[in-house]
Amino acid sequence: FGEAGRPVLAFRLVCPADKLKPAETRPVKSAAALEKWEDNIVGGAKMSHRAAADGGLQFDMQFAETDPWSYPKLGLGPDEIPDESIDGLALTVQLLEGEGICRVQFVQDNGSAYLTDLGVRPEVRTPQRVVALFQRSAWGSHSKPDPDGKLQPRNIRTLLVGINSKRNSTVKMVIRDLEWVRF
Repeated sequence: FGEAGRPVLAFRLVCPADKLKPAETRPVKSAAALEKWEDNIVGGAKMSHRAAADGGLQFDMQFAETDPWSYPKLGLGPDEIPDESIDGLALTVQLLEGEGICRVQFVQDNGSAYLTDLGVRPEVRTPQRVVALFQRSAWGSHSKPDPDGKLQPRNIRTLLVGINSKRNSTVKMVIRDLEWVRF
């Protein structure tokens, strides 16, 4: 603190990332294309996806007795890969039916995946704008080990946006407006 001397009080202000206005946004353009998404659901369950009325994509899932997870998959084009200046991914999620924990998985080129909860409130049936920050992502033990043990945005090649729900349930989820953000 130089000539000012020693600090008397240090504090940090924290607020939800979805309440901040990003300094920069970069749309993930392929996320709006129905054909770019791949269904990805646990065996024994059923899934389909289609265009939604609001310009988003709707994913319909019917879970059975198996572990109820579904993570639709989007491969990124070379021009969609974030660089180190990016803080995370913002998107709009709407649960039309069902409940569970919504998450994003960032899959790197080495096969390691990092997950972060989106904080979607399942009781709210209107669209919710959420942000998945890289710094809050944790390595997923279901994925390949990561030699450096850290999510590197420049190595992300695939996005998975999905839900861990309940056995024998139905989930209808709409996602739209995916964009990389920097605060």
